[in-house]
Amino acid sequence: MNNLEPAGHRRSIRLPGFNYSQAGVYFVTICAFERRCLFGRMRDDAVDLGAIGRIVQARWLEMPQRFAHAELDAYVVMPNHLHGILLLHRTPARDPGHAEGFQKPVAGSLPTIIRSFKAEVSARAKHAGVQPGHPVWQRNYFERVLRDGKEYSAAARYILENPARWHFDHENPERS
Repeated sequence: MNNLEPAGHRRSIRLPGFNYSQAGVYFVTICAFERRCLFGRMRDDAVDLGAIGRIVQARWLEMPQRFAHAELDAYVVMPNHLHGILLLHRTPARDPGHAEGFQKPVAGSLPTIIRSFKAEVSARAKHAGVQPGHPVWQRNYFERVLRDGKEYSAAARYILENPARWHFDHENPERS
């Protein structure tokens, strides 16, 4: 796929027919444009966030204020990506049978929340004068539905240990 394809021809990475507006626990990874280290630098085993990284963290933490049915758990902003666990609670206003499709957003669904988050970060970076001269975000994002306590514990541990593994992380352009 090239970037010149019409938007309607983009291939979705979402599970076909899955209702991403339903209550659930989701592990998400959102990458910076071209996996560039836009959000900060590693100092020992900790992330020293730069201006855009601080915006990413602030908007992530503010998400439950914008989406009352969303709850945050473990997260980490890395130099070029964010990992987080997002819990969605069912709300009476949702149509449980309405699955999101391309250019058919569902209010409060995981794709809509992530799209809003990415747009807000980009707008704040532009307003703050720290936009990097190219997009902040890579297209799409990775998500995994966490189905039980074992998967949840493994994802939370992965997130919390991510900074210590940065030197070996495949997302690290300078990995050893």
